Amino acid sequence: MFEQRLAAEQKLGLGVAAGMIAAGIGAAVWAAITFFTGYQIGWMAIGVGLLVGYTVSVYGKGLSNLYGIAAALLVLAGCALGNVLAICAAVAVAEEVPLVDVISQLTPSLIVELLLDWFS
Repeated sequence: MFEQRLAAEQKLGLGVAAGMIAAGIGAAVWAAITFFTGYQIGWMAIGVGLLVGYTVSVYGKGLSNLYGIAAALLVLAGCALGNVLAICAAVAVAEEVPLVDVISQLTPSLIVELLLDWFS
């Protein structure tokens, strides 16, 4: 009976939506720290992971592995987005243009190229 009640309370959509917001917040914090310190600190990924995992868990109330997989994918996306935003911020300062202008020029292929260059 208890398991049935818990299963009925699961909300994958809400968990994923809340996790996306948490991943965005984590990405923004990651980018800000990277930009202002000039260092990419690897343990920030742990912080993004904790934030997203906790958020998906609380809002999704999930019991299955699907919630963990969704959270892991969101963490990966949040970390990648944090790196992309840090690169965009550095370019905006170097080129003396607004950050929004740099972000508006992003394409999927450019994002992949930036990430590959950044990690090499």
